[in-house]
Amino acid sequence: MTPRLILSILLLFFHCANAISQNKKVSISGKIIGNKSDSIYYSFPVAGTQNFGWGKKHKLDHEGKLEIAMDLDQPGFMRFGKNMIFVEPGNAYSFEMDLTTETFSVQGKNQKGQQFLNSLSRSWDWFGVHKASRIYRKDTVNWWERIEASRDEELKELKRIFNEEEVSEVFYNAVKNNITCFYFALLAKNLSYLSVDLVKAETENQTFGKIPFKKLWEKLYAQYPVQNDKAIQSFWWFDYAESYITVYKAVLEPLSLGSLTLEAVEMKYKNEVFDSFYETSARENLNGKYLEFYLARYLHFAGFQKKFRKDILSVYQNFKRDYPDSPFKPMVKAQLDPVVKFYKKAMKEFDDGIKFIPGKNINTFQELIAKFKGMPIFIDVWATWCGPCKQEFAHNKPLKDFLNEKGIEMLYVTIDKESRREKWKNMIKYYNLIGNHTFANGKLIKDIHNLYDADGSVAIPWYIIVDKQGNIAIKHAKKPSSKEALYEQIMGVL
Repeated sequence: MTPRLILSILLLFFHCANAISQNKKVSISGKIIGNKSDSIYYSFPVAGTQNFGWGKKHKLDHEGKLEIAMDLDQPGFMRFGKNMIFVEPGNAYSFEMDLTTETFSVQGKNQKGQQFLNSLSRSWDWFGVHKASRIYRKDTVNWWERIEASRDEELKELKRIFNEEEVSEVFYNAVKNNITCFYFALLAKNLSYLSVDLVKAETENQTFGKIPFKKLWEKLYAQYPVQNDKAIQSFWWFDYAESYITVYKAVLEPLSLGSLTLEAVEMKYKNEVFDSFYETSARENLNGKYLEFYLARYLHFAGFQKKFRKDILSVYQNFKRDYPDSPFKPMVKAQLDPVVKFYKKAMKEFDDGIKFIPGKNINTFQELIAKFKGMPIFIDVWATWCGPCKQEFAHNKPLKDFLNEKGIEMLYVTIDKESRREKWKNMIKYYNLIGNHTFANGKLIKDIHNLYDADGSVAIPWYIIVDKQGNIAIKHAKKPSSKEALYEQIMGVL
């Protein structure tokens, strides 16, 4: 073989390799108008699956613009904010998102289809199916037919766009699959709610001994099996599978056979030991890639919620053992490692700066603030189940420094149920909540609710500034993340 021939072969090889690489490339450029943040979260497909949590934040420039380039082995959906773009490898797309007018436009392949995709009546987030089910929950007669009619209407419009050659066959099949899976997930979710309601009612009457709506459950999963190659590529597969695993298989079947009681299920929730219970059901009813993705998605969302359930750790350990090379491992690890850290911190003693005010005999808000007579107070009303409350804890260090400098007391008041007292203590350690703490009793919680709103409702996190005389100076103060704006409010009171 001559040197020239060898060189020609090498050049051909590199040319082909570069062409293959370019065919995988997807580039996205965008502009966001009216964004209050300097970044935007976007999600992307991983190993042929879709999950709102498979993503990351991207920095915007001073004009609100972004440029993203990534390799994809197959087509999929990317979410930017509340909007979707279907992307195919080897293509470039651009979009403009106006948050002031809530409009979104896409330039690139399947432009008409992208517009149709973003016109669909649904919330593209973790709770999309749950939100959609609210429309049908009170209709116990025609809900199934109404859901199917909505699905057929969307599929009909998609077919029209395809027949007019305004979208590719790849786009058509992917969006058709997502629409189909969404509505099957919606059927399953509504069936779950109706079944659980009926179980509770029949258990009270001691007549429960069969699976409620059994024929509908069987019909649903016969028409659209959970272990379905097309379905698992949809955003909504997990919702569909979750109803099957956690409601039908884990609860309804065992209840009908007498091998499980409703009280036992309720105790699992009360004691937060239901994760391993559902893991067992998943392992009994799924296998292969379906089980791997289901467990990864379950774990990821459990970590994302920041509820720090101890039972989730065994599920996490099993996942790491069984799937050491999972493509989902980095995303799961990012959400579950903080839970591991949480329980390591729970083993330690409280910081000296953490003080507890026994709340057993404090029945009113005025009785509580009387404990700080002659001192201004910044009050944080929160609960262990409140995600936004915990997000604000990230800004506590500069707030605490400011309060110390000005001689202001920090008081955290939790309105949790008594069953979450241990979780409350552990969260104080984990977030290092230096300051005063009280666990409100039932009477104090009621008084706090009445203080917030005459109707007895409350939204948390809730921040209150009390002056030296014990008067509420600012009933609804700004959040710790507001920083300077909050500090100015406090200085105005002083």
